[in-house]
Amino acid sequence: MENIAYSLTKQIDTVELIDLYSAVGWSAYANSPDTLLTAIQGSHTVAVAHVGNQLVGLARSISDGASICYLQDILVHPDHHRAGLAERLPS
Repeated sequence: MENIAYSLTKQIDTVELIDLYSAVGWSAYANSPDTLLTAIQGSHTVAVAHVGNQLVGLARSISDGASICYLQDILVHPDHHRAGLAERLPS
């Protein structure tokens, strides 16, 4: 199994972010990088997974800061599907 590094961060390279959203077919996000970056920065928590320098997984939650928090997006690069990556993303 590949060495996968997990972390919590909102500091994500724009090209990596767009590549991941494009790879999973979420073109509405990928075609609007400024909106995507604003969404990432406005998220409550962003968890990412990297293999080397490649962003291969991302989960982000949205919260009102008081009582509601939900998982907004969870993406895993198609080359890493069915490997349990998403369930190991930090929360």
